[in-house]
Amino acid sequence: MNGQKSSNGTPAPATQRADVFTIANLETLRMLTDPLRMRLMSAFADQPETPQTVKQLSAQLEVRPTRLYYHVNLLEEHGLIKVASSRVVSGIIEKSYIPAARSINVDQELLKVSPAGREATAATIQALMQATAVEIAGSLDSAAKASEDDRRQMQIGKSGAHLTPEAHAEFFKRLNELLDEFTDRYGTRDQSPNRALFVAYYPINEESEETPE
Repeated sequence: MNGQKSSNGTPAPATQRADVFTIANLETLRMLTDPLRMRLMSAFADQPETPQTVKQLSAQLEVRPTRLYYHVNLLEEHGLIKVASSRVVSGIIEKSYIPAARSINVDQELLKVSPAGREATAATIQALMQATAVEIAGSLDSAAKASEDDRRQMQIGKSGAHLTPEAHAEFFKRLNELLDEFTDRYGTRDQSPNRALFVAYYPINEESEETPE
């Protein structure tokens, strides 16, 4: 990457991504609670190796570019995305962006010591689920016009089970392997995604039963 030039002759920013971006402050966590920003992060995650401009994101999300610039700038300021390249178009600098890291997690210490951190995490998860619901609603609209075979190509459900520690460890390992396979083995990186996988695997807080007096 050293010595690469952008189209306007200035050095192009490095596009190397970190393996993990850890959210360690409430400001960044709260920033992600906006559903539109979560949709933007999902769009970047769908094509992590492909730099995208605001105009391209606008077409993909069907949202006006003028509405996206503010949110994209916030994601860049908080380090979640980075500039991959820039060029001058009609006298205006047009930037393309990629995710700053391959995955994102939340610093557990932020959750342990801060009720506000837990609330922000819950709000971020809600925003992610809302963004996913928007995508699913669009899929349902398309499925209503599709053939019966096409309508069967969607699986949505929820289940619960009591797992021993050993069973949890085995299942959790297999689940992560399957998630890796979804993109690395079955996915085609040179084409835009046409399938999405949303997973939530979490412990259920068991309410203590009242013992009879």
